[in-house]
Amino acid sequence: MATSWMERLDACVEAYISEGDSVRAKIIVAAAEADYQLGEMLRAFLLPTSRSADEDPLLGRERPLFSFSSRIEACHRLGLVGPRLTGVLYLIRDMRNKAAHYSEPVDLDSGPFAGWFSTVVQHLEDPRLKSKVAAMRPREKGLQVVFAVVMFLLSTKTEHVVRLVPIAPVDFTDQAPAS
Repeated sequence: MATSWMERLDACVEAYISEGDSVRAKIIVAAAEADYQLGEMLRAFLLPTSRSADEDPLLGRERPLFSFSSRIEACHRLGLVGPRLTGVLYLIRDMRNKAAHYSEPVDLDSGPFAGWFSTVVQHLEDPRLKSKVAAMRPREKGLQVVFAVVMFLLSTKTEHVVRLVPIAPVDFTDQAPAS
């Protein structure tokens, strides 16, 4: 029997975010997983390299597509993720950066995190999911569902990415010199 998308989504909630983690930890872990999923999506799309993942000239450590923001932008500009998901990913990135450097407790009911959470919920396309998440209390549960939806979408998209096909090399040795 095939599993429904809601069952797969529930599995994502269980896999990515555990109940005992703090809100700060959930934000940071979810952002790290989204970053990883974007890297996998780019690896699936781009021509392969003979180098190891860490030495990849584009995606490796300290390379052009190593940062979360560059991966978000590359996936969007290559058409791998749409504008809504791109917006949510940038919001998750902002939340991660703030959570990592914010000395106060992370509160989803007031302050900057409440605004980010509300904006992320507004980016959800399915109106039933949007209203369900907006009504969840504590808001932390809603945040878990949002992160799980993002991870589910990214992993599903990665499964369906079609790799670029290399262009046949041109042999310039047969060309007559220009006069």
